[in-house]
Amino acid sequence: MITEIMHLDNGYDDLSPRDRKRQRQLNLKQKVDDYFAWTKIKYSQVTHNSTIGKALEYSINQEEYLRKRELKASHIMFI
Repeated sequence: MITEIMHLDNGYDDLSPRDRKRQRQLNLKQKVDDYFAWTKIKYSQVTHNSTIGKALEYSINQEEYLRKRELKASHIMFI
């Protein structure tokens, strides 16, 4: 999922900031929604102190940042 999100976003590199923002909202928002839904389901199924549990928790903790910065901002690139 992350690879697909990044691949799509990389296709917007040559767009103006306004068009990049529009494309992110049209094409990436649902994929980001799906990704965070998946991480929350998986997190509930694993031991939270395990390596995968910690990785999922880290990802979940980044949700607010991702949504505020990358999906709403047009000048920031996904890395």
